[in-house]
Amino acid sequence: MSDRKGNIWLANCGNDSVTVFPAGDPNRAFNIALGPTPESGKPQMKPFGATIDLDGNVWIGNNRSHTMSVISPQGVLIDTLPGTFNGKTVISHPLGNATD
Repeated sequence: MSDRKGNIWLANCGNDSVTVFPAGDPNRAFNIALGPTPESGKPQMKPFGATIDLDGNVWIGNNRSHTMSVISPQGVLIDTLPGTFNGKTVISHPLGNATD
């Protein structure tokens, strides 16, 4: 997924991270590890798919942990949305997402 500044964002399902190519340059690539969620302490596992909202935040679906990660344009993990709400499963094995 490419943002408005030409940065490329890649979800790495195999190592639970996100890779960014600043301005599309793989020589400047860096990884963002997806750490434990504040609610459960469980890691955000198997990220798959990325979309970018109007504010430049990157939304990543975490297939195994049934969560969504929100990463700022600067590459900081700013939020994790849990897969359950009021005891009901609302996100299950997300493989893709879209923003409007």
